[in-house]
Amino acid sequence: RHNEYQLRGALAHADLVAAAASEIVPDLARGSVVLVDYGCAQGKVSNPLIRTAIERLRRSHRDVPVHVYHNDLLANDWAALFARLRADESYLNVAGGPVTPLVSATSFYQPVTPRGIVDLGLSFAAIQWLSAPGPRGCGSALYFDQLEGAARARMAEQAHTDWTHFLALRADELATGGRLVIDMMGVSEGGRSAGHQAWQLARGVCEELTREGRLD
Repeated sequence: RHNEYQLRGALAHADLVAAAASEIVPDLARGSVVLVDYGCAQGKVSNPLIRTAIERLRRSHRDVPVHVYHNDLLANDWAALFARLRADESYLNVAGGPVTPLVSATSFYQPVTPRGIVDLGLSFAAIQWLSAPGPRGCGSALYFDQLEGAARARMAEQAHTDWTHFLALRADELATGGRLVIDMMGVSEGGRSAGHQAWQLARGVCEELTREGRLD
């Protein structure tokens, strides 16, 4: 109930998801269409967009089987995800051929699916999570644009390495003609992230409490 911001942002891309899905040409040798939700969490954000993709696919390929890979860390709340898939609005209730949900419980900085099978990859408000925490001694409630000097340079290097690695993995997983639709937080060159001042204030309060010995 705390991800309305992410949901609104993702739904703004529904037309883009539908357009990407309309371009899918099923591989008859493989026998199914493969969708992947990278960083799925409990599926509240992605479920309506996966449904949009399948509905658009069904206009041209009504009976083709669809496999949906849900990807997140092993510690994800998978029970909540599959409870959501039992709801009336679930993509599993789209008419047509069989739709099978699958789980790939690993970091998206690792291979998520077999090579060359992904027709449409989706990710919403997830890829800003890097492969490891930021530089030590910088607190946890911050955005990168609060960092300075060497710490900022290290974070920028890590982000570049992670993003490049993510794209290389996805390129290996995409089928011929496959597409990615990715929504992530970002900032324009020389700009500031949304929420910068609020997080800066929260960090300042935590530092004050630490100095007073009220927070370790």
